[in-house]
Amino acid sequence: MNRAVSTGLKTTNSIIVLRDLPRTALVSDVRRLLVKQKVENVQNVHRGYYRFQRNGNAYITMSVPSQTDMVVKQLEKAQMSGYSVNVTSTSQLENVTRRSRGNKGRQEAANRGIITGTGPDAGITERGKGVVIWGLPGSWSEDAVRGFLERKGLRLADNDTDRLNVVKVEPVGRPSLTSRHYARMESVSEAHRLVRLLHMNSYQRRGAKNFMVHAQVVY
Repeated sequence: MNRAVSTGLKTTNSIIVLRDLPRTALVSDVRRLLVKQKVENVQNVHRGYYRFQRNGNAYITMSVPSQTDMVVKQLEKAQMSGYSVNVTSTSQLENVTRRSRGNKGRQEAANRGIITGTGPDAGITERGKGVVIWGLPGSWSEDAVRGFLERKGLRLADNDTDRLNVVKVEPVGRPSLTSRHYARMESVSEAHRLVRLLHMNSYQRRGAKNFMVHAQVVY
């Protein structure tokens, strides 16, 4: 049933959660939906991600929390690309995923080489300059991937102690034969150049099997 979440306590929800959206939908598509439904006082829109892949969720932050319940009702019959939108609300953005660590926690995790890519905006602050790369050998470290990209002539963002330009994505379940990394690039155009160079191309390690590499810009 599409309605705001009730906890039995008197709280003011200010985050609207949209579920069952097309995975291809961008933030701009969500904003167009809100305009079509005449939703006002939107502070921000975030897409939901699982391991840097867009899922069917989006999160709308309202600048006027008292209007949240009204907007939930406005969106109850909304559709996007033929998909009926499921609408609920919550009080905090961090409540929408158990793995969300907050801004400080996500940065500390990234500095330790731990990142999940799960939650609103995949837990990152930049849009369009980051690329998730998967399919390379599972034993590869951040340094190995960094060197691989630099040998391809790709320009990464500046790397320092507070902001790593290549971070290994935290694995789920059993160890994999392939790895997943998130790379911060110097610019949007450089992120797209990485995808053109690597996506759906094979990499063969000497004396080993071919690895099919995938790359996707994170928006």
